Amino acid sequence: MRRPYGLVIAILAASSIAIAAQGPPGGRGAPQPPRTPRAAAPVDFSGYWVSVVTEDWRWRMVTPARGDFAGVPLNAAARKLGQAWDPAKDEAEGNQCKAYGAAGIMRMPGRLHITWQDDTTLKIDTDQGTQTRVFHFGGKPAPGIKPSWQGYSSANWEGPQRGSAPPDFTPIALNPREGTRGRSLEVVTTNLRAGYLRKNGVPYSENTVLREYFDLSNERNGDTWFVVTTIVEDPTNRDTRGGQQYDYPSAGSGIGNIYVNAKWLFKVSGMYQLPYSVNVSAFYNARQGYPFERFVQGPSRRNGGGVGNVLIDPVGESRLPTFQNLDFHVERPIAAGRVRFVPSLDVFNVSNNNTVQAIRGTQNAANANNIQAIVAPRVLRLGIRFNW
Repeated sequence: MRRPYGLVIAILAASSIAIAAQGPPGGRGAPQPPRTPRAAAPVDFSGYWVSVVTEDWRWRMVTPARGDFAGVPLNAAARKLGQAWDPAKDEAEGNQCKAYGAAGIMRMPGRLHITWQDDTTLKIDTDQGTQTRVFHFGGKPAPGIKPSWQGYSSANWEGPQRGSAPPDFTPIALNPREGTRGRSLEVVTTNLRAGYLRKNGVPYSENTVLREYFDLSNERNGDTWFVVTTIVEDPTNRDTRGGQQYDYPSAGSGIGNIYVNAKWLFKVSGMYQLPYSVNVSAFYNARQGYPFERFVQGPSRRNGGGVGNVLIDPVGESRLPTFQNLDFHVERPIAAGRVRFVPSLDVFNVSNNNTVQAIRGTQNAANANNIQAIVAPRVLRLGIRFNW
């Protein structure tokens, strides 16, 4: 049976699972040897999985255009590398697998086959790029190991961080896995060859550290979802300014004073089928507020030197409010003879948040600190789709 797996660059919380042990009657019994990682597995990932693409369709289902780096904070050197992307040159140099390295392979649509190679080694075979990832429980890379597309992956079953009590809500900016209770597999991959995050040459370097969390979600309708959370940490290609992550200004929105920089980002989407074929789905998106940069504007400089702006605070010290948004969708297909129509309702910004998105930062201007933009208000949209 084919089972779906979901892929999100997001922070998810796993469901709880209780494991109890009891000794033989009349005493505690002889000490038991430690169980192998395979025997101690709280969940079973083995089998065949097929991806379901519910986000970032334009970057995952097709090869993006050269220079499409949207959403990736690259420095000037990395952007130059990305602009020089040449698939024919990669193939001629034997680097046609740069897009199938560990940092990008799990985001590609396709099929996976997960098996235990032995009691301490889990293996994932992908049809995209025909790659094999090997997860070593309790292992460490040998000194001088040669970098590879899949690198060296150290794995462990993620233990509970809050004991056996139900997980409490904690801000995801503090700890991406806070509140989980041993449902997940955590994998850290190093010793990577430089590769691509996306097929259009968005680069990551050999200094990249890849951290992944693997979860299972069992739905009431019998579906089982395999969810992968991916965090790519690349100190080489990430842009910085004054020791802080680079705050490049947004472009194309028509609104100024927005500097894109967030230390954490959370996205989760899902769909569920209720009785009578009623489909409901939702998308939740949250991130840390972007920097609010207060500055004093200087006079015009001679010889076409332009106008200088002097920042008052270090970048990131003052930030806009945390952004959160929830969208909701419900539909119910109806058949009438050979015609099938699907009435639907969409609700955007369900909670009607009015989060501030931009503030005038020029402190020696008449409109200093005025709110420039807020999140659009709640919108309800009714629609109907016909098939015949």
